[in-house]
Amino acid sequence: MKLTFITLLTFGLFACNSSADRRLIDNATVKDHPVPVDKNEINNDEYNCGFDVFVKDPEIPEIAKDIYLDHEWNLNNDNEALALLDGLTAKDISLRPFYFKVVTKSVKKSDGYFSEGLGNAGYNYVLNNTEEFASFFDSRQCHTESDLETWADIVMLEFGIISEDNYDKPVVGNYIKKLQSNCNNCSATQKETINKFSLALSERWKGFLQHTDTQAKKKTKLLTRTETAAF
Repeated sequence: MKLTFITLLTFGLFACNSSADRRLIDNATVKDHPVPVDKNEINNDEYNCGFDVFVKDPEIPEIAKDIYLDHEWNLNNDNEALALLDGLTAKDISLRPFYFKVVTKSVKKSDGYFSEGLGNAGYNYVLNNTEEFASFFDSRQCHTESDLETWADIVMLEFGIISEDNYDKPVVGNYIKKLQSNCNNCSATQKETINKFSLALSERWKGFLQHTDTQAKKKTKLLTRTETAAF
């Protein structure tokens, strides 16, 4: 039931763990490897973000590179796919901006199973690393306004689960208050980012509640017609 719900929520939003994989991410180091990288393969705006270093690094999983470079890729291998989410909180913090970009791009092929892990990881990452999350958007060349909107979609995946049967509670409002509190020491630019993110999240939550209410009313009408026909 939960998987079906997540699948529906994923399409609704985006249409308008193996230990070995974890070690691969956590222990990877940024090195200047002599492996060439084609600058034309990388978005020119992103080239100066330093992401090309990770594309050249042989310790970075191929799936992460393929997602970043927009090559052919899929999320069929659950362990590989879910291991990407571990990169958000990699011990080597220099890896995090790259994996943040990769996870953002992975949304376009996110399915029901991966979406459940994605929503949970995204929700907790933003909540527990609010200042770092906001700092990624200091350079809109590296992480764009569109990326920020995508992250509102990602976090909404988790709200779709934890708010089930609790739609009358201010779950999103409380989450936003925590983010703003976490960002007390943020720069003015970062606070603006959190405000924009909060607004995007609130708008999605409002739309989600309206959709849920509409579906509930349709279900009630259908049940009423069925009961009437029975008599």
